[in-house]
Amino acid sequence: MTDVAPVRTVHLETARYILRSVVAGDASESWGRWSRDPTTAHWLNTQARDATREELLQFISSFDDRSRFLVGVFEKNGGRLIGIHAIYVDWGRREYMINVMIGELD
Repeated sequence: MTDVAPVRTVHLETARYILRSVVAGDASESWGRWSRDPTTAHWLNTQARDATREELLQFISSFDDRSRFLVGVFEKNGGRLIGIHAIYVDWGRREYMINVMIGELD
């Protein structure tokens, strides 16, 4: 079967937040620091350290907006990225898995 799901970008708004597909320009220094926190690193199954911009760009590019979606949670006032949702869809089985990380502790 060669059916390929069409590209589907995400854009949702609430009173305080915008959830939208992450793009390369969203790779921020603060996002790179999230993995420095020992608790966050534990849940990411990695060593506590800053992620480089190149690592973030590679991570972002691994999502295709067809069956793998990376959705950022942005503050509506100011646009700060505060977290991400990684969504993996198995269209054939009609199943999905969502991983959520809120990186900004405040």
